[in-house]
Amino acid sequence: MFALGGSSIQRKLTLIITLSSVAALLLAAVALVIYLNNQARSDLVHQLQTHARFIGNSSIAALVADDPGVVRDLMDSLKVDRRFIAARLYAQDGRPFATYTRGDVHGYNFPAQPQGGSVWFDPDGVAVAETILFQNERRGTVYLKGEPARVSAEFWKVLGGVLGALTLLVALVALRVQRLISQPILDLARVANEVAANQNYSLRVMKSSDDDLGHLVGSFNWMLTQIQAREQELQKARDELEQRVAERTAALVQANELLRKENLERQRADEALRNSQQKLLMHVQQTPLGVIDWNLEFQAINWNPSAERIFGYTESEAIGKHATDLIFPESARQNVKRLWEDLLAGRGGKRVVHENRTKTGATIICEWFNTPLVTIDGRVVGVSSLVLDVTHRQQAEEALRRSEELFSKAFRASPQAISITTLLGGQFVDVNDSFLALFGYRREEVIGHTMQDLGMWEKPQDRLKLFQRLQEARRFREELCQFRSKDGSSRKALVSAELINLGTEPCTLFIYHDITERLSLEEQLRQSQKMEAVGRLAAGVAHDFNNILTIIQGHTALLLRKTSLPPPQLESLKQVAGAAERAANLVRQLLAFSRRQVMQTKTLDLNETVQNMGRMLNRMLGEDVVLEFQCAPDLPPIVADVGMMEQVILNLVVNARDAMPLGGHVLIATAVVSITPEASRRHPDARPGQFARLSVKDTGSGIDPAILHRIFEPFFTTKEVGKGTGLGLSMVYGIVKQHQGWIEVESELGRGTTFNIFLPFAPAAPPAGAEAAVGEETLDGHETVLVVEDEAALRELVRTVLEFHGYKVLTASNGVEGLRVWDEHQGQVDILVTDMVMPEGISGRVLAERLQSRKPSLKVIYSSGYSLDLFSKDFTLREGFNFLAKPYHPTTLARAVRACLDGKPLPPECSPRAAAAGPARPGA
Repeated sequence: MFALGGSSIQRKLTLIITLSSVAALLLAAVALVIYLNNQARSDLVHQLQTHARFIGNSSIAALVADDPGVVRDLMDSLKVDRRFIAARLYAQDGRPFATYTRGDVHGYNFPAQPQGGSVWFDPDGVAVAETILFQNERRGTVYLKGEPARVSAEFWKVLGGVLGALTLLVALVALRVQRLISQPILDLARVANEVAANQNYSLRVMKSSDDDLGHLVGSFNWMLTQIQAREQELQKARDELEQRVAERTAALVQANELLRKENLERQRADEALRNSQQKLLMHVQQTPLGVIDWNLEFQAINWNPSAERIFGYTESEAIGKHATDLIFPESARQNVKRLWEDLLAGRGGKRVVHENRTKTGATIICEWFNTPLVTIDGRVVGVSSLVLDVTHRQQAEEALRRSEELFSKAFRASPQAISITTLLGGQFVDVNDSFLALFGYRREEVIGHTMQDLGMWEKPQDRLKLFQRLQEARRFREELCQFRSKDGSSRKALVSAELINLGTEPCTLFIYHDITERLSLEEQLRQSQKMEAVGRLAAGVAHDFNNILTIIQGHTALLLRKTSLPPPQLESLKQVAGAAERAANLVRQLLAFSRRQVMQTKTLDLNETVQNMGRMLNRMLGEDVVLEFQCAPDLPPIVADVGMMEQVILNLVVNARDAMPLGGHVLIATAVVSITPEASRRHPDARPGQFARLSVKDTGSGIDPAILHRIFEPFFTTKEVGKGTGLGLSMVYGIVKQHQGWIEVESELGRGTTFNIFLPFAPAAPPAGAEAAVGEETLDGHETVLVVEDEAALRELVRTVLEFHGYKVLTASNGVEGLRVWDEHQGQVDILVTDMVMPEGISGRVLAERLQSRKPSLKVIYSSGYSLDLFSKDFTLREGFNFLAKPYHPTTLARAVRACLDGKPLPPECSPRAAAAGPARPGA
C-alpha cells in the first residue's frame, strides 16, 4: 500500500478502483443474496403452509365420505401458480388420496407418509406438511412443495445501484487525484458524468494516446460497451417480467372471479341454511318424537311439545333440570350415568331402550336416539336426543311373542297333522311332526313345495272344493278328502282350514284329522254286524229246521225197521232219509257260520290236527297240487273242537284247490305270533297278546279286491251254479269266531291268497279224558224218562222210540210243565231228556238245575240244535256225557239214554261230527 507513491497512475487507479469495486461488489452481493434468499424462503414457507391448510380444510368432507373427486379439482387449481411444484393429500391410513405435479415435473418422489408440521429445505425449493384435523381426530396429511420466485430483476436493480455507487466512488477518487491526471482524464470524467447522468451507454471517450490514460480510456469505453450489453439484457428481463406480471395479474383476476362466485355460493348456502333451520325448527315443534337437547352437565336446554306430551313436563318446567332428576327413576340413575359417559366419549349409547318416569310418577318405556353435538374443531358441546314412547308397542310385542310361542308349541306338539301354506301359490311354509308322520315325508321334502308338486291329492276335485269353500267363508270345518302319502298309500282325512296372516303374507292353516283307520274299522264293524245279523237269522231257522229234520229222520228210521214194506216204498223211504241227511248237513253249515253249532272243546295240539289231515288232503288235492306243511316247533296247545278245526282246514284247502284248476302249491303253516296294540287296531276282532296262527296259502288266481269284503257272507260264491253252496268260508268264519279268534285275508290277483287264522292258547293243561267203556251194547231199559220238548211232533217221536225200548216215558211241552210232572210223580224220574230252548221262561239248563237240587242223582241229557254259549258263557258240556245234537237218529237216542243211565260216555254219533257222517244203521 505504501509503495503506490512510486507507481504509475494506471497502476494506482487500477489498484484503487479494483479494490474498491471488488470490496463493494462482494459486500453488496453477499448482503443482497442473503437478504433476498431469506425473504424468498420465508415468504414461500408461509404461502405453502397457508395453501396446505386451505387444501386440508377443504378436503375434510371428501376424506370422511371417501370421495377423492372434489379434492382432485382442488389440486388442479394449483396450476395457476407456477411456484407449486408438487402436492399430495394423504388419507388417515397413509394411502395417497389425491396428487398434483407441475406439468414440467416428471417422476417426482413423494415421501411415504410425512409428519404434520414439518418443513424441508433443499436446492429445488421448500416442502411443508400439515395435519388435517376434524373433531379432534386426524383425518389425513397435506404435503406441498414449492420453489422461490425468481429474483433476477431485483438482483440487477440492486446491482445497478451498486455500480452507480461505484461510479460515484471512482469519480470521487478521480477528483481526489485530479491533480495527478492530465486533461484527458477530465474528458473521461465528463463522458463518465454524462453517461452517469443520462445513462447513455453509447457515448465513448476519445483516446488521445496509448499511455496509461489511453489504456484507461480504452478500458472505460470497454466498460461502457459491457454496461450497454448488460442494459440490453436488463431491458429484456424487464420485458419478460412485465409479461409475467401481466399473466399473474390475469390469474389474479380469474382467482378474484372465483372468489366472487364462491362468496355468492356461500351467500346462497347461508340462505339455504337459514331456511333449513326454520324448517328444522318447524319439524322439531311438530314431530311426534320428543326432541330434547342436553348440555354437557346433562341439563335440558331444548324441550319440544312431543316431549311435554310424553313426560308431562312443560318446557319451562324441564329447561335447566338434570335428566336423572327429571325423567329417570332412582333405580336407573347409575346405568344412565354410565350411558351418558359412554355417549360423550363416543363409545356407544346412541340407541337405547330404557324405562323412564313421567311427571305423574308413572313408569313408561322409551326408545332413545342420541347424537353428540360436535363443533367444527371436534369438540363435543352437548347431546341431541329423539324420544319415542314404546310402552304400548313393547307390551304388544311381548303379547305377540307369547302368543307366537304358545302357537308354536301347540303347532309342534299337536297330535293332529297341521300345515301352513301360502294362499296364492299354495307352497308349504311349515308343517308339524304329525303331518310328516301321516304322509311319510321329511321336512326338507315338503317346505317350499305344493301338494300338487308332491302328488298328494288323490282326487284333484277335492282341492277345487276346498279353495271354493275358503273363498266363500274364509274357513271351513271337517271336509272329507282323500290324499296320497309318499309310499303311495291312500289316506282319508277330515280337513279344516282357516285364512291367517304371517306378517304381511296371507296364508292358510290346514288341520288334517286322519280317519283312514276309523273308516276301515267302521266298514269292518258294519260287515261284522251284518254277518252277526245274518248269523242270528240263520241260527233261528236252523234250530227250528233241526227239529223238523229230527222228526223226519226219526219216523223214516222207524218205517225202515219194518221188513214188510214193498221195495218201491222202501226205496222211497231211503231217498227221504238221504235227503234229510243232506238237509241236516246244510243246517250244520248254517249253525257253524252263526256260531250256534254245538261246540265240544278240549285241549288239543294244532300241529297234530294239521298233520293228521295230510293223507286225506293229498288224496283230495290230486297230483297236480303240491301240499306242504310248516309247523312251528313247541307250539302251545289250544282249546278247540277238533272236528270244527278239521272243517276249517278242509274248507280252506278245497277253496285253494278250486282257485288252481291247472295245479299249484298249497302251504299249511302254524306259528306263534305276538300282536301289539298298534297291530290289533287293524282288525276289529283282534286284540293284543300271543296267539297261535294257522295259515293256508295258495298260488291260485287270487280274489278280486272288489268282492274281497263279501267272501264270508253266506251263500255268496263265485263258482258256477250247482258247484258250491257259498257256505264254506262263512262256516270257517263262524267257527273261528266261536273259538274266540279272528281271520285275516291277504290276496292279490294272479299271485294267490293267504288265510291267517288267529286262535288263543289254552290257559292250563287239559284234564285227562274219560276212557269209554267197552262191552256188549244194550239199548233197552225199564227206567223212567222225563222228556221235555216244545216241538209236539218231536216230543211224540222221542216218547215212541223210548217206549219201544221199554222205558217209562213222561212228557212235558216246557219247563213249567216239566216241574209239574215231576211233582206229580214224586221224584220217580231217573233221567231227564230236555231241549235247551223252551218257552215259558224256564230253559232246559234251569229245569235241570232245579230238579237236580231235589234229586242229585238225576241223570240229564241236553239236546239242542246250536251252541249253549248263546245263553251262558260259564256253562260247558262234558264231551260225550250229557249232550245229544239235533238232528239225531232214533237208535242214537236210545244209545245216549242207555249210556247216560249206565254212567258211560255217550256214543260218538251223539256229537255233531258223528251226526254229519250220517245215521246209524237200524238195529245196530
